[in-house]
Amino acid sequence: MFAPIPKQNYFVYIRYNNYGWEDLYNKINRAHQKNRLGGNEAMLLTFSNALWYYAASANEVNEIKTDDGSNVNYAILKKVIKQYLIVSNNKEIKNLEIIIRVKNSTNSLDYSHYYKIIN
Repeated sequence: MFAPIPKQNYFVYIRYNNYGWEDLYNKINRAHQKNRLGGNEAMLLTFSNALWYYAASANEVNEIKTDDGSNVNYAILKKVIKQYLIVSNNKEIKNLEIIIRVKNSTNSLDYSHYYKIIN
């Protein structure tokens, strides 16, 4: 009936095609909260699950990361982000930059990972 309070808060800042930074995860979350029947629940759950698995496998330090293909959880999250952007914008995504921020609600642990994907 009631879900426990999340132990982590997620932020996914993206920049692509020379547009400014936006928090994609919170954008989808707000759209879902604004209209519960608007079809955003599946995407929100997909992002939440992908971020949870990513956070469980990531180093808890601020880093500029390179995608060497070894982190399957990042590969899944990157695919979810790219496909969402392609479908929602109906065009190719170039020069994608991703900042994944994880903030623990139980303590002061707060870290970010920066990825730059050049097409």
